[in-house]
Amino acid sequence: MMNSEFSTQQLNEKGIERVKAVKEKFNELLEYLKNDTELLPGRGLSVVRTKLEEACFFAVKEVANQNENQR
Repeated sequence: MMNSEFSTQQLNEKGIERVKAVKEKFNELLEYLKNDTELLPGRGLSVVRTKLEEACFFAVKEVANQNENQR
């Protein structure tokens, strides 16, 4: 049996839409930070981008692990 940390979940339509919404919100935040703040391209923005990518990964994983979002 596969440990849940390493398993893959098949999403239903509701789950797919939820994951898409989460990703869109992270994208909106990154675009806001890049375009509407004083963040300059460079190390600071790179760290922000990496941390948002990491946070999005874990948010999507949590959505996928919810039974109501799985096939």
